[in-house]
Amino acid sequence: MQITEKLILNCLTELRVQQSKYKTYKRYYEGDHDILYNYAMQDARSNMKVVVNFCKRFIDERVSYITTNPINYISRSGDNEIINVIEKNIAINEKLNNQNLLKQAQIYGKAYALAYLDSNTEFRTLTLTPLNCYVLESERVGEGSILALHTFKQKFDDTEYLDVYTSNQILHYIVKSNNLEYIGSNEHYFGQVPVIVCRANAEERSLIDDIKSLNDSYNNVLSDLVNEVSDFRQCFMKVINAELTEEEALKMKKSGIIHITGDKADINYLTKQINDVFVQNLLQELEEKMFKTVSTIDSNEKMQSNTSSVAIRSRLFLLESICGLIQAELEQAIRQKLQMFFTLYAIKTKKKYTHKDIIIKFTPNIPNDIASLSDSISKLKDIVSQRTLLSLLPFIENPDAEIEQFKKEQEEIIDLDKVDTGDPDAE
Repeated sequence: MQITEKLILNCLTELRVQQSKYKTYKRYYEGDHDILYNYAMQDARSNMKVVVNFCKRFIDERVSYITTNPINYISRSGDNEIINVIEKNIAINEKLNNQNLLKQAQIYGKAYALAYLDSNTEFRTLTLTPLNCYVLESERVGEGSILALHTFKQKFDDTEYLDVYTSNQILHYIVKSNNLEYIGSNEHYFGQVPVIVCRANAEERSLIDDIKSLNDSYNNVLSDLVNEVSDFRQCFMKVINAELTEEEALKMKKSGIIHITGDKADINYLTKQINDVFVQNLLQELEEKMFKTVSTIDSNEKMQSNTSSVAIRSRLFLLESICGLIQAELEQAIRQKLQMFFTLYAIKTKKKYTHKDIIIKFTPNIPNDIASLSDSISKLKDIVSQRTLLSLLPFIENPDAEIEQFKKEQEEIIDLDKVDTGDPDAE
């Protein structure tokens, strides 16, 4: 497809149209919920608005579960050099980049990673969202992305800039109303549109879509309860068979003492009755519905102190299943990033590598029974490679580096033994 200014403007228009929906997602993640604008206010009554942000909690929980532990890279062919190249050039900032990319994908349903070269010609990625990025993908199988747009403004400058990424160029524009002013271009060397699409799921559906109405209902019920309690202090004094002047009432408020006459005179307070059991049951029901909808458990729930990690993991079965699908989407994005990096690395060093040789292993952030895991590893040492077994341990970030360090320490021990025993072969 030919890249024309008309095509770019059509893509920019579609980006503008979709922004209103994506701005709602941003608001909800940041705690700016609808109740702050449309709560049913009442005159002369308490009108506090309470926001409990389950949207942020569930998104952060998923991101933490998947990306807190570092990703392990394993070479299918046993090539240690390719792993070292990844560790030195990509893995340095990868953890934070992956966390941000996955978080934005969960908020908006999809997010983007823009590959670029920094001032030191080092490979880097920048996370973009559907609020400032649009990717036009081909409908033909295997063609990938046709172009990508990135809109932005410089600090203290109201001018809107637009960068258009094609398979070999970056076109620069200034946006003026519905027109574009071309200001230049430069080439890139990635061999494809350098913007990676990371989807939250195949439907590109935000987690916020699943629980927005439930979270709104929870906020409304809780706000109503808080206001009921707040209004409770505004009870009325009930005077029976007696008269209380305004002056006497003010005197009573100051001294705390009141004098009445008459055998049948009585003064007490008229208060409302709050059915707190009904309200608490409703809040609990809404909360449980949200946890079930996102397939997770309440981590604040009290558990027995002797609960094993296996038992905890069994309760996380549904969450693990959902996160497995999310990991598959993130893995696709990481593979495309590796592909772009290896393309650039081949140009710089003349050494060719392929992402197909890489196994990407995620380690979920859950309690692990290290003793039990170590026992299993010891039983598998004659069946499975040491590199694979080390990747099972959550505290091992780089299995290959760990193997090298282990070999080095063993060699040092052997050298010390030679010296202690007076071995003539020792140096």
